[in-house]
Amino acid sequence: MPTSVVEYPLSPKYIPSWTITEALRELIANALDTKTRLKFRWADGYGYITDHAPGIPKSYWVLGEGAHGVIGQFGEGLKLAVLVLARESRDACVETVGYSVRPSLCHSTTFDTNLLALEYSDNSRLLGTEVKIQCSEDEFVHAQALFLKLVPFPVLHKGLGIIDAPGQVYVNGVFVQSMNSVWGYNIKDKSLSNRDRSILNNRLLSDTIAKILSDLNKVSLIIQLLTTVVNDRDASNASRYQEEQVYFRIRSINQRLWKRAF
Repeated sequence: MPTSVVEYPLSPKYIPSWTITEALRELIANALDTKTRLKFRWADGYGYITDHAPGIPKSYWVLGEGAHGVIGQFGEGLKLAVLVLARESRDACVETVGYSVRPSLCHSTTFDTNLLALEYSDNSRLLGTEVKIQCSEDEFVHAQALFLKLVPFPVLHKGLGIIDAPGQVYVNGVFVQSMNSVWGYNIKDKSLSNRDRSILNNRLLSDTIAKILSDLNKVSLIIQLLTTVVNDRDASNASRYQEEQVYFRIRSINQRLWKRAF
């Protein structure tokens, strides 16, 4: 089986805050973006992520190439994930149509520093991609729980992205951060989060929640919001809900609904 090793000019010092959780998250996001039948399993110290897509073109391994999916972030997730796995000394293999890739670290004599190395070998796979990652079962389960498609919450308002998960904020179905809020939100605008999915743009978040409240058109949710906020103030809680801290104007079409809720 012919093999070749490519020195990839990425330092293991890159994205130092990323751990196995972030690596698994990006690999799962890539699988979900294929919109094909998926299989997640863990056995004997390894997690397996399998899709039924046409495979990964070799060009996708080049920074700047690759599909920018709805869930996957910036088209870089696959490359950064394998970098982290190599840095963490996690055995891993990406087996896709026609070839397999194993990441590791090597010392580059050209650059006189440690770099990511990708070992390519041919295979006979005809469909789909399977990623094998050395990890604990808890790590694998925790990464899957970051995705609403895999661990969903009840939807309170589909159109506005309101979910029954108080304090949880998702961007395109991927958990980003917690905050003090009456509801959870699944926001579709990728610009609210950074590459690490760890910090929201707080100004845009406030503007987004203000628009959601302005468009709120379910009496039951309006009553829940008002009741929760009033009860919170009666209890003299020091912290305020995010929904209390934004300014919004009720749309004229919804004003009767808000009056009914009072």
